[in-house]
Amino acid sequence: MRVLSVPWQHGDETVGVTQLARPMGEFDSLWRRLLRAALVLLPVTLLVAVAGGLALTERALRPVAQVTRAAAELGAEDLGRRLPVAGDDELAELARTFNAMLARLQAAFEQQRRFTADSSHELRTPLARVKLATSMALGGPPSLDEYREALTVADRGANAMNKLIDQLLALARADAGQLVLEVEPLAVAEVLANSLDAIAPAAAARVTLVPPPADLRLLADHDSLTRVLVNLLDNALRHTPPEGHVTLSAAAAGERVAIMVADDGEGIAPEHLPHLAERFYRADAARSRRAGGSGLGLAIVASLLATQEGELHLDSEPGRGTRATVSLPAA
Repeated sequence: MRVLSVPWQHGDETVGVTQLARPMGEFDSLWRRLLRAALVLLPVTLLVAVAGGLALTERALRPVAQVTRAAAELGAEDLGRRLPVAGDDELAELARTFNAMLARLQAAFEQQRRFTADSSHELRTPLARVKLATSMALGGPPSLDEYREALTVADRGANAMNKLIDQLLALARADAGQLVLEVEPLAVAEVLANSLDAIAPAAAARVTLVPPPADLRLLADHDSLTRVLVNLLDNALRHTPPEGHVTLSAAAAGERVAIMVADDGEGIAPEHLPHLAERFYRADAARSRRAGGSGLGLAIVASLLATQEGELHLDSEPGRGTRATVSLPAA
């Protein structure tokens, strides 16, 4: 029995007690039934919970396992593979991120393959000329003039290879972040004059320099900016006939300075403009190679400008000419 006792108080004196008793048999019987039920159902509930948890975990983590397997099986030859994406949860976002990473890797590998093949081809051409000239000179008793011609061909081939190797080295340093730049305020007029001095006198005579304002200054590295302008002038002169015109000018553009190299030469078709800064890309491969271009000039320009907050913009129209605009921060 369980007994509840409540005393009656009258002042400080207890005058009686009320007691209420209740038998415990029914409660004990209920407790025993609950205990037996719990002992039976608890293991079953735990087993169901564990099985359900494992099933849900396996289903939830299946995309992670797919990403792991794909990463483990990934090789340079199968970067075109992509993971299936379903839903909008965090795991779907993980799959999309992984696919985007694969796309970037694929583009990088393709660029590297193309770069290696193109550079090998570019080096093979002058080497073949040198080999042909020396083989002909050594094939019989040549005259002094033939020796001189062979040495001239070999010298030109060596110059072409030296120029190409310098360009490749500049690109490699830019990619590795190893270019040493001294960005400082520069007078634009001085930079333009130095760029004209850096090209051949006969070529410089074909360029019309529009003097910029004397107080116009920009922030850049002098040597790299000179190289940028020399490359742009070289491209303009190469694709402009002798009777054409090449103009070098500069102007303030808000908080930046724009340097323009414009020509009235052959121009460039619109479909080629987005690709001109790609390495070894030529709008007309045969003509560019005959003219001495390697397809690296604009790639070097873009790399040098990117290291000093610069931009390159090209406008062109076939038969009307091309204008290259270099934008740099004003000092």
